[in-house]
Amino acid sequence: MSQIKSYMKDRGWTSCCAFYSQTRYVLDGDSSRVQDTNIYKEIDKTEQRHIRLYDVGASDSLNTEIVGQIHRDPYDHNQIGDKPWDFNFSRDVAKADWDGWGYNTSYHTESETEWEWDTHDGRIAVISDAE
Repeated sequence: MSQIKSYMKDRGWTSCCAFYSQTRYVLDGDSSRVQDTNIYKEIDKTEQRHIRLYDVGASDSLNTEIVGQIHRDPYDHNQIGDKPWDFNFSRDVAKADWDGWGYNTSYHTESETEWEWDTHDGRIAVISDAE
């Protein structure tokens, strides 16, 4: 986790966090766990890309060690407005960064599930070892 955070910080992302970011959880087997760390990339002075990282430790067929959930944080975190969180576009931005850094990336899983968020298509970007 710390290696990923440090690696991304060295390439323009930051570990600084917005004061209004809230804790979120992910299911890991039969239990839930809180995010282990946060990474941000400023879009402009009022918006950012935000990744919540969870250390889940190789519990699936892909040997997944870390899961990240990325989205765009609107100006007021939608406390007043109702702007899209841009899950797909944000995922593609992070994937493109990892592609550019020489890592193997691909999309995994397409879901027929209806999502609460209209900016998420159910696909997951998988990042694996550098080429």
